[in-house]
Amino acid sequence: LFLGDQAAYGLLRSSYVSSSVSYHLNLNENNIIGVGFQSTVGKRYIDRENLIFGNQFGSGGFDINKISGENQLLKMPVFYSLNAGVHYSYQTTYNQFNMGISLFNMNNPQKSFLRDISQRASLETVFYSTYESSTWNNLLFSGNGIFRIQAKQNYFAIGGVVGLDMSKGENIQVLYVGS
Repeated sequence: LFLGDQAAYGLLRSSYVSSSVSYHLNLNENNIIGVGFQSTVGKRYIDRENLIFGNQFGSGGFDINKISGENQLLKMPVFYSLNAGVHYSYQTTYNQFNMGISLFNMNNPQKSFLRDISQRASLETVFYSTYESSTWNNLLFSGNGIFRIQAKQNYFAIGGVVGLDMSKGENIQVLYVGS
């Protein structure tokens, strides 16, 4: 996986290369368990060409041609991140239940422009669950939730939809309502 990201109008740029491997084991006709691992190599950099620093200010205003002296901003080291997850799935003809846990930044990679060893990415833990059912007469239901923990920040979301299957032959049409 190759990923590029820009923030703050392109002033902060990130590039990532990830490699993943996973294995899924059918426990029986209805139960599947999976495990996956991912390693990521990343690099962040700041576009100094479009930034103005205080030491570039002079009697005539800002002089962007004057050297800023902010060379540390070019020296963020490459970082490595290790991630892993476990997934469980139970499926029957009309129902499916999934749940899992994922761990990101397991090695607490350093992500500092100033090589500050205290500036490390915190372990991120994500729990998720989904349930889908189509047992009622032309009615479908899908519900899901996610809970994310990283350092002192938590995130929780839950949602679901109900669908009415209005398909006719090969023309599949489903009307969904939910949040």
